[in-house]
Amino acid sequence: ISYEDLLEIFWNSHNPTSRPWSRQYMSALFYHNDEQKALALETRARQEVDRQGKLFRGKIFTEILPAGRFYRAEDYHQNYLQKHPGGYTCHFLRD
Repeated sequence: ISYEDLLEIFWNSHNPTSRPWSRQYMSALFYHNDEQKALALETRARQEVDRQGKLFRGKIFTEILPAGRFYRAEDYHQNYLQKHPGGYTCHFLRD
C-alpha cells in the first residue's frame, strides 16, 4: 500500500478536530522523507474542506512529524478498543 493510500484511509476514518487529552493521545502523521512530508501537509490542508464542501468545525489538531524510533505499547494497551468498546470514539468518523 502506498503512503498516499494510507493518508487517504487515515483522513477518511479520523476526525482531525478532536483535541487530544494529552501528547500520548495526539493525532499524528509521521513521514520518512521529504516526499511523504509534502503529501502529508498537502492532504492536511485539503481537510479544511471535507468532500461535501463543508468546513470542518474547529481547528485541525493532527500533527505532521518526522518518523523516529518506534516503541510498541505495553501489552495492556494492545487491542484497547476490543477490550473497551466505545473508547476513543470521539476520534473516529461515523457513517
